[in-house]
Order: sequence, then structure tokens, then C-alpha cells
Amino acid sequence: MMMAHCAGVTNTIRLGTAVCVLPLYQPQCLLSEIGFADIVSSGRLELGVGSEYQQFEFERFGVNVDEARAVFLEYLDIPLKGLQQKVFEHNGKYEKLPLAAISLRTIQKPTSPI
Repeated sequence: MMMAHCAGVTNTIRLGTAVCVLPLYQPQCLLSEIGFADIVSSGRLELGVGSEYQQFEFERFGVNVDEARAVFLEYLDIPLKGLQQKVFEHNGKYEKLPLAAISLRTIQKPTSPI
């Protein structure tokens, strides 16, 4: 939401997310948010991602902090597939996604800088 706001009040600066802690996101939602933010910013999005921070945050989201790195790698793979392929599916340890097409495609190709 902040990226969308900043995109509306700026014209040329790059817009970075700081760090999205991927194990605390639903990767499908992040994928659509990446596409939306890149579109409304006319291709100025820079995505920052990370894997872990504090145990209490993970507990609130029902994620085991000891698995944060593995979850991070899988959750990073899903947006990369979705942004680089017109149709994709994912069958991982933590997420299983049926064949899907993403309608909000980034302006930057193959994806916004990560």
C-alpha cells in the first residue's frame, strides 16, 4: 500500500520495499502485490526480501522460525515462477499451487529487481 501511495506522489525515483519477510507472507498475495506495485509505479519497484527476524513474530503467524530459511527459499521461488512464466504451478513442501496464470504482470522484465 505504501508503494502505491509513493508511486502516486512521485514520478522518477525508484521505490523500494525495504524487507518483506517472505515466510510471513502468502506467496500468491505477494506475487499480485509485486505486479500491482510495479504497474502503478510505471516500473520503478525494487523488492527487498528476507527470511527471518524474531521468534515472536513467527509464532503469531504459525511459522516455525527453525524452518524460516527453507520456507523463504520456497516462497521466493513462487513469485519468481509467477513473474517469469505466463502459466505456472508449484508443488513444494510448504505450498502447493495448481496451474495458474497471473494477470498483474510487472512492467520490468523478467521481474522487478530483487
